[in-house]
Amino acid sequence: ISDVQPGPEGSHPSLLAGVGADLLFAANDGSHGFELWRTDGTPSGTTMVKDIAPGPAGSALASLTAVDNLVFFSADDGVSGREPWRSDGTPAGTFRLLDVQPGPESSMTQTQVIADWGGFAFFGAAAPATGHELWRSDGTPGDTRLVQDIGPGIVSAGLGGPLLSAGGRLFFTAADEAGTELWTLLPELSVSDVTADEGTHALVT
Repeated sequence: ISDVQPGPEGSHPSLLAGVGADLLFAANDGSHGFELWRTDGTPSGTTMVKDIAPGPAGSALASLTAVDNLVFFSADDGVSGREPWRSDGTPAGTFRLLDVQPGPESSMTQTQVIADWGGFAFFGAAAPATGHELWRSDGTPGDTRLVQDIGPGIVSAGLGGPLLSAGGRLFFTAADEAGTELWTLLPELSVSDVTADEGTHALVT
């Protein structure tokens, strides 16, 4: 479609995710490092969306996940560490959702999974007061928030594994006072506050 990095090196496109009629992906053009790109399938319609971490280092974006008409991912802008981001395929619509771990430290890892469930993006992130817990976002900073502090206080729930949807539920492993167990979010309830049920389910109520 396009020689993103001219010459024999290649741009190594990866992390493909669709938004509307376009495809978003990570690529290295040799000048900006790995950054977010989009294409409509034509050479003229293949462009870098945003230089998230200005300069040649790149933002090392990861875990591109399509949710409705947005793509969620983690990226390091070189200032705030690795945090949750979103994009609608435009520069203005591509921004960090929240600095969950304020300052240069990261709240997410490069291998952190992001899952689409119920029109929201779910992911694990570490905040100073809660440790590494389950978060969710609708694509706006105002509704990017902690789902539940499963491991009370600064004790992390250890959400480093997959977030998997099956049978209309979102499943994940997490640790609380009872140790590491299987948890689920239940779809028959509206998404707002969360309560725990017998230590085995996170009920979205």
